[in-house]
Amino acid sequence: MKINKHIDYEQKLIAVTGYLQGQISQFKVSAKYGVKQYSLQTWLRKYYSEGADGVS
Repeated sequence: MKINKHIDYEQKLIAVTGYLQGQISQFKVSAKYGVKQYSLQTWLRKYYSEGADGVS
């Protein structure tokens, strides 16, 4: 898998909300956006604690 060095805010928010709505798994987010699952988990923690602005 190619690792993407930078994901913009909009893509992160789409990934987080898609996961939270059950539309996509962590594994598929990882593959689609070229990020490690740990990155998605970090975005989720920030989303839970700070809201949408936290994933920026």
